[in-house]
Amino acid sequence: MKQLEFVIYKLKEMGKVSEEDIMQVCEIFDRLDVGNCRKITLADLVESHH
Repeated sequence: MKQLEFVIYKLKEMGKVSEEDIMQVCEIFDRLDVGNCRKITLADLVESHH
């Protein structure tokens, strides 16, 4: 298990986030990842707020 997977698992277990929350964040990421490279840049984030 990777660290990020563990963090998500523990947050769900603690009731801090739901599966729906995680899916919504993943959808936002996918919209920002216009090149479909599974990465976004700080510039992508900044640009999305303008």
